[in-house]
Amino acid sequence: MNEAPIFSSSPAMRRVLEDVSVAAGIRANVVICGEPGTGRELVAREIHRRSERADRPFVRVAYAVESSDTFELELFGQAARTGERERRATERIGRCGHLYEALGGTVFFANLPEVPPRTQARLARLFRDGEAVQGKNRINLTVRVMAAVEQGYAGRVKGGRLHEDLVRAISELHIDVPPLRQRGEDIPALAAMFLADACLHKGVPPKQLTSAAQQILSALPWHGNALELQRLLADLVQRVQGGVIDLTDVLATVQIDGRAKPFAKGGTLREARARFEREYIAAVMTQHHGRIPEAAKTLGVQRPNLYRKLRRLNVPKAVPKKQRRSTVLD
Repeated sequence: MNEAPIFSSSPAMRRVLEDVSVAAGIRANVVICGEPGTGRELVAREIHRRSERADRPFVRVAYAVESSDTFELELFGQAARTGERERRATERIGRCGHLYEALGGTVFFANLPEVPPRTQARLARLFRDGEAVQGKNRINLTVRVMAAVEQGYAGRVKGGRLHEDLVRAISELHIDVPPLRQRGEDIPALAAMFLADACLHKGVPPKQLTSAAQQILSALPWHGNALELQRLLADLVQRVQGGVIDLTDVLATVQIDGRAKPFAKGGTLREARARFEREYIAAVMTQHHGRIPEAAKTLGVQRPNLYRKLRRLNVPKAVPKKQRRSTVLD
């Protein structure tokens, strides 16, 4: 299986890869914390790939409500026991379950907080004991556990969404994956990969992003992270007829806050140009957290000229307080 690369031009992702190297060299279970779409599974797979378990299975487990009736059976390969004595006994796993499949390798829980409480309790007991009964034999549970959670998962423990003993058993090591808005240096390479994949999937000739288009993509906050960027580029491949995607194509598809929008037609050319200029300058100001010297350098204008444009186009000099906080690692 070909794995997607982890791009690490940004200092934030270089720190993540340092943590990956540490995790790969030890046998600890790992909690990978971050927003959805940040690449938590990629991090888990990279740890597995670099570890001594690389030639053993990497088993991804994701709970889905529509399969809730069969999820526990698929996970353990064995129905839950009933009765007080049976519940206290060593957990059983069957050969057809994901946990047995992962023996010697890694099991990755893609959405652990969504797993039902009863199943979490069984997992907590299994990982605490470090052994299971398979058939008539007692076996060591030689499985490394990794799980994706979101920031603030400790609150979910207090709220009952996560089993405290389970979290204690699997959180021997903790890795934070930053949101895409904190790693703008990685966006051009990510965008190029997503664009090439979209062209291949749609069966159209390769397309390229102009430098200005790359800059605006790097400046957007991407609340949906890499998945949102991927969807946008797939949409642009559909919309843009030529082989080059430029700044106006991007601005016609997204708002500065990163949300998709329809192309707004109407108005004079002068009004359209002013709207475009204002949105682009606002995006660059956001990218540089309101710092005029850095923004002027990116825009290729002198600082006095930028001050004049900010006043004329009514673009705020400083990033709003709420937006500044979103750039700090959760």
